[in-house]
Amino acid sequence: TNEIRDRMIKELGGIEGYAFHECDTNDLQDTTAVFRSYMNDSVFALCPRGYGNVSYRMYEALQMGRIPVYISDSFWLPFQEFIDWERAALLISPDEIHTIPDRIDELLQSEKYLDYLSYGRHVYENHTSWDGCLKTIARIIQYDDHKE
Repeated sequence: TNEIRDRMIKELGGIEGYAFHECDTNDLQDTTAVFRSYMNDSVFALCPRGYGNVSYRMYEALQMGRIPVYISDSFWLPFQEFIDWERAALLISPDEIHTIPDRIDELLQSEKYLDYLSYGRHVYENHTSWDGCLKTIARIIQYDDHKE
């Protein structure tokens, strides 16, 4: 995986409310159960980039009604012409990882996280679910056809 994951665990590990689980490829059923438990108990989901600049965890978080905290040194965000990603997720550079707890606390205290959750549902239903993704791609193709 990317070094950002190690940095994230180093900077956030041990902080109350932040949990990490080492994936056991020999027991994926247990790993999946732990993942679901963590997600069910959370409002925010840490989504560090992987080998590439993307994090599929971001889309899982949206599907589960959570707010993604996308940590990357180079953000890849699809459908930007349709989605205001800064309303759906926290976009964090590696140098900002230490600010995550304060940012989340501020969103929780001000209840602005509710706006993220609402917009995130919209993003999932209209753009990142299977049907939403297909419809968004069709819109892009139709637009491109009309440009020519």
